[in-house]
Amino acid sequence: MKLIQLNVWQGRVAEKTVSFIKKHDPDFLCAQEVYSTQCKIPSFYHLDIHEQITKLYPYSSFIKTHDITTAGQPVSYGNAIYSKWPLKDIDSKFTNGRYQKDANIEDYDYNVRVIQVATAQTPHGDIQLFNHHGYHDVDPLGNQQTLASHQSAVDFIKAKMGKSLIISGDFNSSPESPATKIFDTLGISNLVTENSDITSTLGTLSRVEEDVVCDYIMISKNISPRSIVAIDELASDHKALILEFEL
Repeated sequence: MKLIQLNVWQGRVAEKTVSFIKKHDPDFLCAQEVYSTQCKIPSFYHLDIHEQITKLYPYSSFIKTHDITTAGQPVSYGNAIYSKWPLKDIDSKFTNGRYQKDANIEDYDYNVRVIQVATAQTPHGDIQLFNHHGYHDVDPLGNQQTLASHQSAVDFIKAKMGKSLIISGDFNSSPESPATKIFDTLGISNLVTENSDITSTLGTLSRVEEDVVCDYIMISKNISPRSIVAIDELASDHKALILEFEL
């Protein structure tokens, strides 16, 4: 099976994003910075990126951090898990801030963060998918709020974790960050930090000039990874992480 981790960059390059997903055809996609709307709204962003991706998948779970009105039309923003297999036991927790009902697309608290979970019922067995978008600070080492947000995510995972799980996300923190390292307390494998070939997860469109690893995929011990790569193909301002694995 195959899972892709991708911050979709608010749909800024939606055509490239959707084309990339079609090409690599993962069983699961964990995405952050997802806009959703049923309306046609002129914008620099593709505010219907969620709707475009859901055309590729029979099952999805979209967790909102904001509801926004733009050009007089309703738009939502958050994280999403997309799956070829049915999803159950869907849940979420805000790890920083709280849901904003009437946010402004040009001026809102972008650091409202949430972690979500859904269990995919595959022919090979159930697998928990955790999707996390970490608190952002300009320093990749993060700050105390980064640490608190990540700790909240770890607490949520510990309360929910079953036998087979994958944690995926844009953590907005480097491998050296204390905030990233607290995920080691879960007793799982961080496939990105264990792979010396992955030296950056930022793409060519990123405004951050230095090479930084900030996106991760982590797995429980009973999941067998076949490969993990950070792809240079243009799909976002982040590189996509592609995991191939067996249950």
